[in-house]
Amino acid sequence: MVRDFLCEASSAREMALYGQASAGWPVVVALLQQACHDRPLLVVTADLKQHEWVHQDLNTWLGASDDPASARKAKAMALWPFPAWEVLPHEAQLPHVDVVSERLECLAALLG
Repeated sequence: MVRDFLCEASSAREMALYGQASAGWPVVVALLQQACHDRPLLVVTADLKQHEWVHQDLNTWLGASDDPASARKAKAMALWPFPAWEVLPHEAQLPHVDVVSERLECLAALLG
């Protein structure tokens, strides 16, 4: 069953997983990363707290790194956060500069 799933995932253009217990997400993502090692993976979480524990678990499972230079040296997967704006569209203020910076770093990393 897992082998069939990974074979299907490695050839799929996009895939969404539903019904998976949240505790199993990092394991599934780690397996997908190994099956699709040459493709970027997008993991969407509901909030910052959920993002942090998924991020920590992926660091453990994959030996991933927040630093792209060390990730390339170790041939590990780099993890890039894409934080929420934290500002509603109708509000007359800009998002925090750190949020904009993290989002741009993530997009630049996806472009290669």
